[in-house]
Amino acid sequence: MDSTTEDRVGTLIKVNQLLDDESASFAVNPQIEAERTTLEADTERVFQNDSTATRPLEGFTQMKTNSRKDVEDIVLLVRAGCVGYYTANPNPGKLMIVKFAKRKVERMRDSELYVLADQVHDIADPIKALLGPYQVTSANVDSVITRKDAYKAVLQLPRTEEAISKAASEERDRIIEKCFTETLENLDGYLLPYEITNAVLYSRYLTARAIDDSGGGSDSAGYTVENFPLAPGATVSFGPVVAPDKQVYIRQIGGTVGVIVCTAALATDACASGFTLTPGATVKKPFGDLALPGGAVINFTNPGANTVTVRAGLKT
Repeated sequence: MDSTTEDRVGTLIKVNQLLDDESASFAVNPQIEAERTTLEADTERVFQNDSTATRPLEGFTQMKTNSRKDVEDIVLLVRAGCVGYYTANPNPGKLMIVKFAKRKVERMRDSELYVLADQVHDIADPIKALLGPYQVTSANVDSVITRKDAYKAVLQLPRTEEAISKAASEERDRIIEKCFTETLENLDGYLLPYEITNAVLYSRYLTARAIDDSGGGSDSAGYTVENFPLAPGATVSFGPVVAPDKQVYIRQIGGTVGVIVCTAALATDACASGFTLTPGATVKKPFGDLALPGGAVINFTNPGANTVTVRAGLKT
């Protein structure tokens, strides 16, 4: 997500955390819990769609590149065998079809290469048992079709996957907008009485409702990020310790007391000291720059009195 999206999603997380923590205080109006449930579900859908929208697609492009190379190689081999055969057994028409330069194949568009492979196979198939002297086997000729079909199967993969990612990105943004223009607007109305009846609680809601201004530093593009909810006093483990040069992303959403990041022997070990996060600020730096001592796992401990969420991940 870019910084603007991360900051807006942070608001959804903060509001849900407050409403969940203070559910007893808001129980007088069941509509508040109903809206919170909707908010929580929609926020999860935001993350699911963002996961699809931001996944790396280079692998699909590489699959297509590899498959194209397979077709080019077999077409050039079989065409060479056919040229040799029709040089020894003249057939000007068929020789003209298969006598093309290597660079022509390499410069062809995808659809043109697919058609050419079919043409070469049509010429070679009736004589495939006779191509041995020209270093082409029957299996080589048969594989033209196999490779051509495999190529067709992956031909549109990059574009198809790009379309899926684009649709997920649009759905993510649509859901976020719905949360702000519908769910949060409804909650604003339901919670307005608390401005009079419980000013402190209402003030906390307004703080959670505010969009964090990260100054453009909260974007998580290029990182695989997860959410780690932390109740007051709770400890969760991020996972095994990573290499010092591995880029990490850590951002605390909610609370006024910074979560402590530490290295420990066990995932259950609480952090007494370490790197302290600043609520609302984003840390993006090599893991070694956190200056933590040796340990087996990376843990987060919330020493504050409010539930917070840590968004953390590694550079992909």
